Amino acid sequence: MLVIPIYEKNYKFKDILYYLLMGLAGITVLLVLADKAGVFNVNGNNAIRNFVYNTDMGVMGKSPEYAFYYKVFFKTSPLFVILLYESLKRQQFAITLLSVLGLVFSGTRANVLIALALVVIFIFKQQGMTKPAMIVKCLAIFMLALILLFGSSLIIEKLTSMMSSKGATYSDSIRIGTMESYKHLFSHAHNILFGTGMGSEFYNLGRSDFEASAEMSFIELVRQIGIIYTVLFVGGILYPLKGHYSILVKLTFIGYLFIAATNPLLYSTTASIIYIYMYLTFFESQAEKPLPQINRSNVKGEEYEL
Repeated sequence: MLVIPIYEKNYKFKDILYYLLMGLAGITVLLVLADKAGVFNVNGNNAIRNFVYNTDMGVMGKSPEYAFYYKVFFKTSPLFVILLYESLKRQQFAITLLSVLGLVFSGTRANVLIALALVVIFIFKQQGMTKPAMIVKCLAIFMLALILLFGSSLIIEKLTSMMSSKGATYSDSIRIGTMESYKHLFSHAHNILFGTGMGSEFYNLGRSDFEASAEMSFIELVRQIGIIYTVLFVGGILYPLKGHYSILVKLTFIGYLFIAATNPLLYSTTASIIYIYMYLTFFESQAEKPLPQINRSNVKGEEYEL
């Protein structure tokens, strides 16, 4: 419902979102750089870290057990995929770098893998570039080829290390336990069809505690509202993909959904922002469709003045 007044009133939603995400990505990178310089401690008892935790905005810390050592994750960090796309569309490559660093420093494997995949796809798919942008694109392709040629073994080693870090292993063990809980719940047909109720708790074997939500968003949605309403909900959020606009926007949205699949980001305020973004893109594409042309050679009889 929020899409209609935003679209009708012509609010600069995308521009506002772009600059807000730019600021948040900048804060993420600055916090990490400040920690590196020794002027701030992401693990310390300080006003910024306390504010983040007291307002439940995200998590902040550093540890060898994390996949990328640093984890400065805000609940809106996955929206950096929008910043990544918009910056490439606007050919503001410094902001592209900022968005990638923001996703990397957020510390989650899904964010990083999706960011890297999108960058590679964008490099090869982006069209209509200016001459400087084409030079950047050619250099990026050349550097990518060199990395794949000479650094493939190092890349495999880093990916293996990322996937098998203590933090990643702990997260995977939680998900395995959560899946066991789902298997038990879904052994009853009515839980699959109608769910156990929005906001209801279940005993999560992965955490050995009762929880009202879990990280596996799509399955968690089925648990809460059942398969029937889940299909309707997913159909609603996927509907904008039928619009006639850049495939890169659609890939950005699909990338977010992959991130949301392993994080509680499918039905939240963060999710609502990207849903509004996609519906606005869809409506804009519909408004830009050309009117059908009349083939006058097939029109017989008198001509009428319109």
